[in-house]
Amino acid sequence: MADLENCMSLFRDKLDQKTYDFIFQTLVTNQFTSRLQLKLLTSEQLDYMFSKDLALGAKALLVYHVDLLKDESPLPKKTKERRKEVHGNETSTATESC
Repeated sequence: MADLENCMSLFRDKLDQKTYDFIFQTLVTNQFTSRLQLKLLTSEQLDYMFSKDLALGAKALLVYHVDLLKDESPLPKKTKERRKEVHGNETSTATESC
């Protein structure tokens, strides 16, 4: 949960305490507590979690900071196919990105 606290500390002062606590508890309840899990959050998941109970300004701020986190150190793209090529005694793995 320290990752979540660190990530949310970047915009904690821009939210009132009630809104901050609501966002924090909702993310914890849905088990988005690590930096990696936060990077994997999609817009659809945020919409689902915060569809009615969060003001649009607070939601926009959350989406903005999640996007910043993703841009800070992007995750490698998923690989579509893995194949091994054997060249003499060497074995290498080639991957194709989606």
